[in-house]
Amino acid sequence: MKKVFILGVTGSIGISALKVIDEYSDKLQIVGISAHKNAKKLSDLAKKYKCETVVLTGESKSDFNNISHYGLDSLCNQIEKSNADI
Repeated sequence: MKKVFILGVTGSIGISALKVIDEYSDKLQIVGISAHKNAKKLSDLAKKYKCETVVLTGESKSDFNNISHYGLDSLCNQIEKSNADI
């Protein structure tokens, strides 16, 4: 199984990536997702895909308790920790 960390998951390319993952869920596993500003959509997608690593890069906090990491430095750290293949 390939581990996938999706950057910009709330944008058009991110949504397209999710469609591919839905189709190949037996071969692809989401290990993290990020977005720049759309905290609500990021939170909703984190719940739907049961993501533990959720990063919002354009804000320093949000009202959503499942978003636990903020900023570009945190994003880089989380990508490294995830050992993502893609």
